[in-house]
Amino acid sequence: MTVRLACLTPTCQGSILPATAEDTGGYCMPCFNRRAREEREAHIRAHRKYINIFENLTTSLEIIKVFHEQRPLDPLMVYLPYDGEISACYKALRTDETAALLNHAVSLYRANRQTEAKKIATCLLLFNNADLSLLLDLMWTHHDLEPAFLFASAPTPLQQKLLARFLEDPRPEMDAFQCLTWLFQGNLAYKPKILPSVKSLVGTYGRPTFAVTLAEQPTSDNAATKSLLGGVTLGTPEETWPRHKGVPLNPVLQLRVKDLPFIPEPLQGITHLCVFIHPNDLGPVFDEEGGLVIRTYTNDALVPLIAPEGLNNSTAPLSFRAFDDYPGGLETSTPYDFLQKFSSPYVNDGAPVYEWRPEFQHQSFYRPIPYEYRLLGWPRWIQDDERTDDSEFILQVADYGLWDYSETSALYLFKRKATNDFWGLLQIS
Repeated sequence: MTVRLACLTPTCQGSILPATAEDTGGYCMPCFNRRAREEREAHIRAHRKYINIFENLTTSLEIIKVFHEQRPLDPLMVYLPYDGEISACYKALRTDETAALLNHAVSLYRANRQTEAKKIATCLLLFNNADLSLLLDLMWTHHDLEPAFLFASAPTPLQQKLLARFLEDPRPEMDAFQCLTWLFQGNLAYKPKILPSVKSLVGTYGRPTFAVTLAEQPTSDNAATKSLLGGVTLGTPEETWPRHKGVPLNPVLQLRVKDLPFIPEPLQGITHLCVFIHPNDLGPVFDEEGGLVIRTYTNDALVPLIAPEGLNNSTAPLSFRAFDDYPGGLETSTPYDFLQKFSSPYVNDGAPVYEWRPEFQHQSFYRPIPYEYRLLGWPRWIQDDERTDDSEFILQVADYGLWDYSETSALYLFKRKATNDFWGLLQIS
């Protein structure tokens, strides 16, 4: 029988072979790896240098160029983030400096530094209402139509090319169509003239939609009767809280239809829509065995619905804003989302730290509905498009603590055209 040696870590119960002990200094592999990791982290902490790359820069143009540079991650080198607002630097640019920065972005693009070029272009579009034609024409020659929102300033000749590309493959999820839709979605001071042919074609895809956002906490006494995310407070006198085999379902949403700016046709005659889902079991949801419950009401004669104790949900009131939505296939990147992906030029114990910059919530664009929460319009699938020609899309909600399947998932609600009943499906990535 082979003799095994005890690990030298006093609190460890593991044992190792003598040959392994020679290689690890007498430690079992988990302890050996932990010690090596701790030594490496201690070395990093002892030798790390902090560098302010903005310290000697004096002009906005210089700061912007350095701000957007991509630097290799080095755990021993911590580049301090810019402590001002980069948007202020953009707004301080003179006309000639704006042109110089756009030329710099074009040079970066030609040098295969496309991400830097596109981030500069995005900021020029948002903060300076700049005409990006020079870069857009270059992107077109490289068959590069991403991100689509940059084409919100596409000039007439480029609109014609995009339209011709779309007509070759007339599917709204294709890049050319996504670029054309941004001509309608941007709220820019600089607006190109939109071709009538583009208006007539793209306009046919527009659908009335509601942006769903978390509202400020209401103070009125009837706050619980309004639209809520993560809470359901109302039902008929005969109803009880829905359960599946004794397990109480989680409240997903309570929609009070009169909270909407206007009542759309699919919700005519409905006063409330309430949704519940199984908290942690996919099976009864996918198999339509009671894991998903959708309740609709046609009058306001509702009473408080008592929730079981122990439901781990935070409730947030909802507000809605109406605008036209266009199909985007999978989740569509927006300027806000794109800019928030800036990797800050510093690391924390070897891991990249992503910098949250509220200034990128800029009003030069109305941010389209985030794909997580959308009412009417077009669904944003997190997997392949599931065609539902017999039904109208009503609502999309992402998990975010409303259920726990250890996966990224989204719930989609539909209304059947023939029977007017509501049903749902779940997608997981």
